[in-house]
Amino acid sequence: MALRSEILNLGTETALHVLAQASKMRAEGRNIAMLCVGQPDFTPAEHILEAGAKASRDGPHGYTNATGLPVLRQALAEYHSKQVGRSLDPERFIVTPGGKPTAWMALLMFGEPKSEIIVPDPFFPVYRNGVNFTQAQAAVLPLREEDNFELTADSLAEKITPQTRLVLINTPSNPTGSVISKSECDRIAELILSHDDLYLLADEIYDRIIFDGYSHHSFLSYPELDERLIYLNGFSKAYAMTGWRVGYGYWPEPLVEYASRLAVNEHSCVNGPSQMAALAALTGPQDQITEMSQAFQRRAEKACTALRALPGVTCTPANGAFYLFPRVAIDGYNSSQLSQALLKEEGLAISPGTSFGTHGEGYIRFSVAAADEELLDGVARLGNFLSNFQQGNG
Repeated sequence: MALRSEILNLGTETALHVLAQASKMRAEGRNIAMLCVGQPDFTPAEHILEAGAKASRDGPHGYTNATGLPVLRQALAEYHSKQVGRSLDPERFIVTPGGKPTAWMALLMFGEPKSEIIVPDPFFPVYRNGVNFTQAQAAVLPLREEDNFELTADSLAEKITPQTRLVLINTPSNPTGSVISKSECDRIAELILSHDDLYLLADEIYDRIIFDGYSHHSFLSYPELDERLIYLNGFSKAYAMTGWRVGYGYWPEPLVEYASRLAVNEHSCVNGPSQMAALAALTGPQDQITEMSQAFQRRAEKACTALRALPGVTCTPANGAFYLFPRVAIDGYNSSQLSQALLKEEGLAISPGTSFGTHGEGYIRFSVAAADEELLDGVARLGNFLSNFQQGNG
């Protein structure tokens, strides 16, 4: 086929590929521990479901504004203004079908041949896919287990060149669960401002899932970053609304028009009932977020302890989000081969570390968004695989 090379080489999100494989195996009768995808095992709170059902009956049923319903954008401005202690402009919020479009819009704006975009590694796969699609150069910033996978201003400064156009940051992190401290956020903000025409894409979609002893500091807190920051968030994770597909970005004022044009050309608008459900989520009771976050922390702590007890496994505790990123050392298996072997031999669906970048080799990602029993069962299946491997090579 005479397709452009960028399409032929476009990457995917391996977690969804593993999910499809595992779902097929379940349909065929296999018992599968499904720990591959970042999807809470909660359902949205009742007031969210009711708002979505009402809007499905009563509307809006037609096209909405490409940038989102005004009432939702206003609510977003009010919510985040309260969170960060400064006034935010509702006209700069653009509602999207999930969080990914905000990242893709930013990459399409800044990515081109000979430009550089800094990508932390391990990273959310869509980042690197988008960088490659634009033919920009990915300046890979390694995140290391010995540093608890935390991105620092010093490590970032080493990667910035005159060709750097955009820096991608995800805190709390998928896949590592690390959270950037306030002191490092302060230094990163100063670093961005010290370089002319350098922009920051801050993906903070896990900002409401923070574990005890840690706090999330938003890059929206810095008014001096106003014209340099593209902020990404959404409703999928905090409100268990992955399938409703509502995300949003907060854009520098000069970029709002271009982001709006991309929205018009890409998806026209987000469906009205989902936006009304998102509005109810944002403005209604927030109890479920606390319940979910506590559950994810409990699961992460139990699973991390269990993983550390397995031979050849190390595991850094998570500070937020709902993932663990353990290192599993097995001779003869790379991360991808191990993921496939675990699925086929043990019925354990996990994501290989290399789906999150080259520095994910030797690691696997466990989603602790699954129920306690399924999560610990998954750890036991990994332990059984390791035991069988040792016996076969003893």
